[in-house]
Amino acid sequence: MAFFLHYGLCRRLANEKLMTDIVHIISGLGGGGAENTLAQLAPRLAKNGMSQTVISLTGDGVIAGRLEAEGIPVVRLDFRSVRSRASNFIRLLSHIHSMRPKFLQGWMYHGDLAATAAHMLAPGKKNRQLVWGIRCSNMDIERNGKLVRWGAIFSNIPDAVVANSEVGVNVHTLHGYRPRRLEVISNGVNLDHFRPDSRERARLRQKFGLSDDAVVAIHTARVDPMKDHQTLLIATESVRGLNLVLVGQGTREFLASYPNVCGKVQALGRREDIASLLTVGDIIVSSSAYGEGFSNALAEGMAAGLVPVATDVGDSEKIMGDTGILIPPNDPSALAHALTQLVSIPHDDLRRRGLLARKRIKDEFDIKRMTDRFVDLYIDLSKIQM
Repeated sequence: MAFFLHYGLCRRLANEKLMTDIVHIISGLGGGGAENTLAQLAPRLAKNGMSQTVISLTGDGVIAGRLEAEGIPVVRLDFRSVRSRASNFIRLLSHIHSMRPKFLQGWMYHGDLAATAAHMLAPGKKNRQLVWGIRCSNMDIERNGKLVRWGAIFSNIPDAVVANSEVGVNVHTLHGYRPRRLEVISNGVNLDHFRPDSRERARLRQKFGLSDDAVVAIHTARVDPMKDHQTLLIATESVRGLNLVLVGQGTREFLASYPNVCGKVQALGRREDIASLLTVGDIIVSSSAYGEGFSNALAEGMAAGLVPVATDVGDSEKIMGDTGILIPPNDPSALAHALTQLVSIPHDDLRRRGLLARKRIKDEFDIKRMTDRFVDLYIDLSKIQM
């Protein structure tokens, strides 16, 4: 009964010609890289005259409030329960029917596949286009293999597939993806938010017991095998004169299992003030073993004026250019050597290198560039449909 009442309301709204230009369908709205990118992109697309709605398949999350604060409506569904999936899928169809979007934009595997099913079944398909979003590269097949295979089967249905990395394109092509149109749109960084700040740097260094001339490396990632905290801590043990700050869910518990490095490493757990914390550092480290597409953490650190050290995973080399040190994944010795190199150079030179890293982000990966690329894509697709 509740469904028929809801569906009736949606039909009434549809008859009133309520339309949304773009409906984003995403797995969830936690604090991951894709979610943060969406939180930045949707309001900027709205300012470009494209109305937005975001549908989360797994309920609420920290990003939902950010979107709503920017005036972006958020629909919270819950596909986590097997019992409620059918009713939630019907709700998804009725929301799409009521909003009559010009575009359904999927984000990540679950979002892409859900958007595809909804696009095929919801009324108004001929007036709507489907776009997928690929957000990772050399994914762990044991974790995502089934989703990747389903994605490959249906990859020719979307009007366009957007990947955020060149490596992501190559890996998905190897796994059978054959899209009709493929675009690489790298993530963008808000340089007004992520920037050097000498006053905040001094304040936080005093708070964390770090001297002005201490060399500090920062690693921002949840504890996950993909992020390879273990290699980072093993490497840190042998680097003299380096202080390491770990930021991310699970870092405090992880650090407790490495008593030999506790004197030079601080773990802050999950934090929402990443931009502020980055001002403490001199070096941004990405130690990922696999799975990265475009590393937001790496680009944000560079935007804050930190010198990058990153494993050759995803588009790290493309992001850094010649501003940092690229190393193989799963190699503690190579990581220790790279960090030792940076610790040994004069502090003023380290800061100058950090400003060059920021300039690269400004020149190549500014948030406006990313937004403009998406706007151009949607406009071009609209012309083709006409």
